[in-house]
Amino acid sequence: MEIWNPWHGCHKISEGCLNCYMFRRDAMYDKDSDIVTKTSTFDASVKRSRDGSYKMQESGTVYACMTSDFFIEEADEYALLLQTDRCKG
Repeated sequence: MEIWNPWHGCHKISEGCLNCYMFRRDAMYDKDSDIVTKTSTFDASVKRSRDGSYKMQESGTVYACMTSDFFIEEADEYALLLQTDRCKG
C-alpha cells in the first residue's frame, strides 16, 4: 500500500466535511486548510528509479489525496503538470 498526497487543502462544502480528519489535524497545527498547495510528494507518481522504472509501482493499491479532494478546482494546474510529466515518459 502506498499513500500519495500530491496537494493539500480543501473546502468544507457539505455536511460530510464536518467530520473530515484533515481539518481537525490542520487545526492542531494552526494550519489553514482552505489553502490548496502542492506537497513535497507531488511528483511521486512520475519519479523514476535509476533503472528507468517508476518508483511508485502500478501493482497494488495507492491511496491518493487523503488530505484534499482530487478534483478540487485549485489543483487543476497541478494535475495538468502531472499529466504532462507522465506523457513525457
